[in-house]
Amino acid sequence: MKYIDGYVNLDNEKMIKDPNPKEIKYGMNKSCWFMINDEEYFYKECLELEEAYMEMFASIIAKCVDIKTVKYDIAIFHNHIGVVSKNYNEKHLKEKALQQIINNFYKKVIENNKEYNYQLKDLYNLEMIWDALRYQYQDNEIVLKLMKDIIDSFILQFLTGNRDLNLSNLVIIEDDIPFLAPNHDYSNQDINNYSYLNYALEVGPKSKESILDNFLNTSSDYYINYFKEKIMEMPKIETIFLSVELKAKKKIPTNIKLRYMRWYEANLNALLEKIEYRLNEPKR
Repeated sequence: MKYIDGYVNLDNEKMIKDPNPKEIKYGMNKSCWFMINDEEYFYKECLELEEAYMEMFASIIAKCVDIKTVKYDIAIFHNHIGVVSKNYNEKHLKEKALQQIINNFYKKVIENNKEYNYQLKDLYNLEMIWDALRYQYQDNEIVLKLMKDIIDSFILQFLTGNRDLNLSNLVIIEDDIPFLAPNHDYSNQDINNYSYLNYALEVGPKSKESILDNFLNTSSDYYINYFKEKIMEMPKIETIFLSVELKAKKKIPTNIKLRYMRWYEANLNALLEKIEYRLNEPKR
């Protein structure tokens, strides 16, 4: 797609088959699907320009740390600013949310087995997610790959400040070999409260600990070091800005740059400090 003065102008995109596609409901944002050159694209309206930039920043971060992601472009459609991305499920294969798989496991196994003494909320941890996936697919290799991608998604939420990553938004594409859909929808980023470090996806029962603390305190050193490696792979903020500006052929507004820069540096420092403390604390 071609950028002109900072945006892809979908109103002038001559290859769109239907210039007035039907809008669909996608959270709080107006959205629609449309076809360009026989390829399917998704457009999501943003409430403000900063939100569109957040989507691009996050997708660049994910790519830099080798986590699967949808690629976003800032676009204008019917005079509204938003983001556009290519459909990650072009074959229209069956999709199943991780929440749905866990609910099914709970209903078919947990409720009917008196040896278990769990409520559904207790299943939001990595061990039980593994068990639910194993029950669903009956293949340890498939489960191992899915778990690796789920943990990547969990780590990515902290790297990007995403407050809207939950088990319903983690979608498995049921191809011959099931796989986790690329990470997407980064619009709900909290770049003001990095110190809370307490975002949406949970891998443990609800507790008074923050989600990050819970993850760090219950995970093996292998996963903590893996998390640390992802932080060390994070690109410099100038690299992110330059990548966006070269693509858009326009400077990012200064106020957006400054806000994101302050959050980015503070967030990474806070994450690294917590991880180093966990790795170096005395063994019990």
